[in-house]
Amino acid sequence: MKMKAIVMTGANRPWEVQEVPVPKVEPGQCW
Repeated sequence: MKMKAIVMTGANRPWEVQEVPVPKVEPGQCW
């Protein structure tokens, strides 16, 4: 299941919405 997660991407944008194939994901989580 793909869920939309808001991740921090300092390279491109402060906040970018990406689809990640993970069961649970918290908004504002850094990778």
